[in-house]
Amino acid sequence: MFLRGDSLKKTTKRHLIVLLVFTGALATVTIFLKKNPKKNEAYFESLSKVKSNQDIQSHQANQAKSTQSWVPGPSSKSGESRRGLAQSQVSLKSFRSKLKAHGFSLKPVFNEEGKLIQLQGKPHALADSQRSFDPRNEAQVRDRATAVIEAFRSELGLDDRTQLELSSVKPGQFTAQVTFEQRVDGLIVHPRGKIHLRFGPQGELMGMESSAVSAVQVQNQFSMDMHHAKTLAFESVSRTEKEPAYHSDKNTPSGTDQKLLWVPSWKSSNPEGFKAYRFQIAGREVVIDGQSGQILMNKNKKIY
Repeated sequence: MFLRGDSLKKTTKRHLIVLLVFTGALATVTIFLKKNPKKNEAYFESLSKVKSNQDIQSHQANQAKSTQSWVPGPSSKSGESRRGLAQSQVSLKSFRSKLKAHGFSLKPVFNEEGKLIQLQGKPHALADSQRSFDPRNEAQVRDRATAVIEAFRSELGLDDRTQLELSSVKPGQFTAQVTFEQRVDGLIVHPRGKIHLRFGPQGELMGMESSAVSAVQVQNQFSMDMHHAKTLAFESVSRTEKEPAYHSDKNTPSGTDQKLLWVPSWKSSNPEGFKAYRFQIAGREVVIDGQSGQILMNKNKKIY
């Protein structure tokens, strides 16, 4: 028992000595770090970055992959990228110049395909506008609208197959409005294909909305005559109205009977188009596929 007690005392003394040494060393380090705050920060930062060899290797591998993803390709591709960037910068500069030339604080809106679909501005006298512009003068309004369309033709996505036909001009004392309808291969595009412009008192562009399309993919050809198509339209209206459509003679051509290119898709590039006939019957607009005779639309247009 006495031997065990002595042994225990010796062990306890050794532990106390080790503890005192460690405490003294820790105190020394603490005093040193307090006197050297920068080394203090570096010390604790180094402690936080301690990892196992496996973690460090994994980190290095990820860094290498990340670096590779940013390495430029061959010089030819880099040259193409630089040229593309330069061209885009030139295009952007040209577009901003157009906005400044044709309106005040014009804000553009593009669709997901990158086509210009809207411009919104404020009434303001243009720096280069002619003081002789009169919003009540139909000819001046028409010429101003044509100039704006030509300026933004590429941004609107109008291709070589596209023609714009003046649909309406509405002069006014302070503002004027103009609407164009799009033609593709000589056919009016419907219900898409409209460009509407609004002008202020000095001829400044205050607004533009466009549903123009490009590269329309025509899916059919006219193989049915208008008389047959109109008979199908009357039958469709009679079924819809639950009574025969006697409001006009189906055998007599009407001024509203029209050939058109039906483009219902809201895609502005490469949408499908269908050659069709449009009729106004008993207050309804009916569109018939010019090849299959399918009813593409039968819509109530009555105003109550």
